[in-house]
Amino acid sequence: AKLERCDDHASARAAELAGGRLLCIGDGLYTDIRGANAYGADALLVEKGIHEQDLAPFHADMPALAEELTRRRLQARYVTGSLA
Repeated sequence: AKLERCDDHASARAAELAGGRLLCIGDGLYTDIRGANAYGADALLVEKGIHEQDLAPFHADMPALAEELTRRRLQARYVTGSLA
């Protein structure tokens, strides 16, 4: 699945895009995102959180971020900078 950026009203927009599927929202790659993946749910990755420094090089490059997540054996459907 293609990784999509949802900057404004991230959780509401991602939930709308998820089309009724369960959407897990979190900043923890190995807890929140891995948990969503294990459950088969869509995931919204929040970049400004516990992995902010790790993810900073990929902020403006969605294909590179998707590749990095794949390298870590993770998958997020959506990404946002923050929920604020």
